[in-house]
Amino acid sequence: MQSNREIRYEKRCNMKKILEQTKDRSERFQRRHQHKDEIKSEVKNELSNLKQKANNFKTQTTTSLNNNRYFTRSKTGLYSKM
Repeated sequence: MQSNREIRYEKRCNMKKILEQTKDRSERFQRRHQHKDEIKSEVKNELSNLKQKANNFKTQTTTSLNNNRYFTRSKTGLYSKM
């Protein structure tokens, strides 16, 4: 049988363990949350860069096609591409 003193000591030790576990759990959660935010940000930036590159490519292609599409009349009366 345990004395009152031993019981109190055991309770204190258990409370310390519980507090330490709670603190550790909270720190792990914060790290996981931070990593998720970093990954989200990286993916968002990469998608934005890819979208920008695609838009630039479309603009260049469209401009190139549009330039080749139009004919103009020269001074000699013949039509030629611009």
